[in-house]
Amino acid sequence: MDVIFSNKGGQYTNEEIIDAAVAHNVKAIELLVDRKKLLELEGLEGDKELRYFKTKLPESGLKLHGFCYYTDFNLLEDIMLAKKCVNLLNRLEGKVLRLIFKTIPGNMVMEKTYTTIETFLNSLARFASYSAGGGKGETVVRIAFDIFTQPNFGFNDFLKINRALQDSRNVGIAVDLGNFAKIDEIKKVIKQINGYEFTLNHVSVNDRLEEKLVKD
Repeated sequence: MDVIFSNKGGQYTNEEIIDAAVAHNVKAIELLVDRKKLLELEGLEGDKELRYFKTKLPESGLKLHGFCYYTDFNLLEDIMLAKKCVNLLNRLEGKVLRLIFKTIPGNMVMEKTYTTIETFLNSLARFASYSAGGGKGETVVRIAFDIFTQPNFGFNDFLKINRALQDSRNVGIAVDLGNFAKIDEIKKVIKQINGYEFTLNHVSVNDRLEEKLVKD
């Protein structure tokens, strides 16, 4: 089970992310990407950025764990974009592509594409087990839900998803680091999950939040 701390706003530069990770003794990071970022990484400027990470991360004692990709529920399009991420990760020797779903429809029922929560979750389960070979090894696609931005989505809903996917390694929770109002709720949910691990991606330089989490 992963609990992902994410800087969704993208307000930090690559250098700040690396510096913050080193300062907080983080050993591996995940890079946050979206559709626009993917197109940038595929271009010439993206090649420079990929080379930057490939050289700068080892110099800083860091490993690239993978990419985090915030997505909607257009699964077919996202599968195509996921394959682009996989190709980039293979070039960077990353291992995990984590799809973070930022919107959750009412009752988890999709219009046009899915008719019931069961078919939706079955599709997610199949996609979560998708992997692509190449580079230094396989890139594994995992699923996470940004549940704290969903007013009607609680811990019991998360447990339903976890049971339906039947593999806690492939499903997780995404937490926005800037969400101070949800600190107590975040800690409450984390305490109810057994065997979780922390994966920091785009490490926030906001010490106040990290101090709160560490102290409690």
